[in-house]
Amino acid sequence: MLDMGKSDIEIAREAKLQPVQAIAESLGLGSGDLELYGSYKAKVRLETIERLRAQPDGALVLVTAMTPTPAGEGKSTTTVGLGDAFRRLGKRSIVAIREPSLAPSSITTCSRGIAWVWIRAESHGSASWT
Repeated sequence: MLDMGKSDIEIAREAKLQPVQAIAESLGLGSGDLELYGSYKAKVRLETIERLRAQPDGALVLVTAMTPTPAGEGKSTTTVGLGDAFRRLGKRSIVAIREPSLAPSSITTCSRGIAWVWIRAESHGSASWT
């Protein structure tokens, strides 16, 4: 069997979280630019986005794949790795991962911007909308 090193939980437990305000400051955002949800999660205020609209856009990298590698590395791992690589190259970068794994489901967005999640009941062969 191939030794993959530490497990996901081991890596997560060793991680030292940074306050979201410190991360925002490294991107040129102040505490007034954020709507905080605790110490480690925040949304950027709409007013901030409007204020910064005149600044040049950055580059956007989208990561997509159908299956993970044999080692289990998928889109999330690749996305975080790219963000780290850009920072090591001295670039300002931020990673946004929209959803955790939705392997047993599909998402459709209707015209009102509401995401409908179609969950397959693998054991029953049926499906339902939530």
